[in-house]
Amino acid sequence: MWSLIFVTNLTALAISLAVLVLRWPLGVNKTFSQHAAQSNALSAYYFVIFAVTLPMFCLFMYSWLIPTYNLSHTALYLFAMATVTQVACTLYPDRNFSRQVFTHRLLAGISAVFIFATLLVLCFELTGAMRSVCIAGVGVMALV
Repeated sequence: MWSLIFVTNLTALAISLAVLVLRWPLGVNKTFSQHAAQSNALSAYYFVIFAVTLPMFCLFMYSWLIPTYNLSHTALYLFAMATVTQVACTLYPDRNFSRQVFTHRLLAGISAVFIFATLLVLCFELTGAMRSVCIAGVGVMALV
């Protein structure tokens, strides 16, 4: 059941972000946030994407992954902070208003640091395929 929730969540997130980029293209040099910041309606759509997928991902993390692998409090704290800062940065669209752009990018950067740190901790605490997924995540984030 938990693998179905995880796969459904990732699929919903991937499709939603693909629709955002393909329906309202700005080019490959723009972030998802910059695509979403084109209008208030797109910013609301972007917020809804995370309002739907993040709780599903939290359900997976807190109901299955954390208890199954007996993860540390450090992993819980880092994941919680990454989640909170990710939601917070969607409340400040990456538009051309200097204060709003600064706030969005600061929160997005903080979120990225917490996500990266969470993945690093999980690389040491998980085993098997789950560890491989985390290692791949660290690799992708390191490249970006």
